[in-house]
Amino acid sequence: MIFGDGTGWKTLDLRSTYTPVTTQAGLANHALSFGCHYDNYFLDNQSYNTLNWRDGEATSFANAFVGKTQTQALYAQDAWRFLPRWKLVYGVRYEDWQAYGGSQALPGKTIAFSDASQRHFSPKASLSFDVSDDLSLRASIGRAYRFPTVGEMFQGQINGSSRPRCAGHRLHVYAIFCSIMID
Repeated sequence: MIFGDGTGWKTLDLRSTYTPVTTQAGLANHALSFGCHYDNYFLDNQSYNTLNWRDGEATSFANAFVGKTQTQALYAQDAWRFLPRWKLVYGVRYEDWQAYGGSQALPGKTIAFSDASQRHFSPKASLSFDVSDDLSLRASIGRAYRFPTVGEMFQGQINGSSRPRCAGHRLHVYAIFCSIMID
């Protein structure tokens, strides 16, 4: 069975939401959303030497870069309008990331990488105030993770190291927004 279209990408996102029946602010005004995410990327690049790079025949093996990454995630969010002009949005995302099956090769030399994995929780919260029907102010805080792509993990040049080069990034976000509706 074959999934995907040959690009090396497979993704799936599912989301469900609940919207309150009342539009009045208060304890019952919670808009909930939750969902899951899955992605799987693979790299399988093999290069061959040739005398004519445009349309020549492959003469001998030059190099190869192989590996896979996968992310599975769950998230939940609540948007609570607790007063007529005030809204609190808070949520969390859990991610389980893996890199596996990686190797780099030259003629006569192959470097196999050990598998890697990371698991993180990413919380976020924002508080907004509607100054008027056309003006809104919002303050947000959150933490997120950017995991390495399959290319960042396994593609490149062979350097003799025993580990892939990229570890990903942790982000802390603090933001203040002003939204103006213009007719």
